Amino acid sequence: MSLGGYLVMRASAFEKRLDKVVAFDIFYSFFDALRIRMPYDKITKIEQLLAAKDTKTVNLMFKSMMANNLDLNWKINKGMENVGVQSPYELLKQFQKYNMEPIMPLINQDVLLLAGENDQYVPSSRLVEIDSKLINAASVKSIMFDKASGGDQHCQAGNRQLGFDAIKEFLSNK
Repeated sequence: MSLGGYLVMRASAFEKRLDKVVAFDIFYSFFDALRIRMPYDKITKIEQLLAAKDTKTVNLMFKSMMANNLDLNWKINKGMENVGVQSPYELLKQFQKYNMEPIMPLINQDVLLLAGENDQYVPSSRLVEIDSKLINAASVKSIMFDKASGGDQHCQAGNRQLGFDAIKEFLSNK
């Protein structure tokens, strides 16, 4: 679930004893959680500062942004807690390691991709991108939940049963 949608895809790329993979929800890149709520010029600047290894500027930038943005504050603090780092810069350097791009061709199992059209952490456009790049998967089933269904948020937070039902159906098909 959530970040597990990335971790399970990574596991399936390298562990061939797995025969079915469920990304509940999809999670393409840690940077998506920042990109989805941040202006293009700001995220581009952050990426440039990371490339330049400008620790001090990145940390000061995030301290300022987090003071005025409760959502960003939660994301960064929760991320630092989960990853075990002490600063936004360290967290972002870790984030760069979590990206589906290089592992998608290695996935050869049956895959179920779940997404919500109004996910607050993962752009819904990633569903089509991931689906199209799973070129060696045995099969791919993609489901985009909409607002009318109640499953349009991250991990179908408004109606988790939708996700559970889709998973049960996927796993029961031989």
